[in-house]
Amino acid sequence: MREWKVLIPDLEPADSIVCDSYFSVVKSAEEGLGVALGIMPVINRAVNDKRLAFPMGQTFNLKQGYWMVAPQNLLSSEVLSGFFEWTKDLFELLPHLYPR
Repeated sequence: MREWKVLIPDLEPADSIVCDSYFSVVKSAEEGLGVALGIMPVINRAVNDKRLAFPMGQTFNLKQGYWMVAPQNLLSSEVLSGFFEWTKDLFELLPHLYPR
């Protein structure tokens, strides 16, 4: 809820939907069940395909990120290192594949 206060300081929702994942949040918004905060560039395709829109035309930066975690004994694994590099490259490429 803190993030909503950045956009709409006086927001007091009449009701809320509890979702068990970020995917469920985005899907609920796509289905017209409410309004959600989307994370760019993850939602770029949905915005470009007009399944989602920016109702207030605003975006803002969150001080959050993605974390990759693994058991201690796999930290020197070449497979894990390769997966990390592939994932990092993919996230860096997303804004260019699906620009806003």
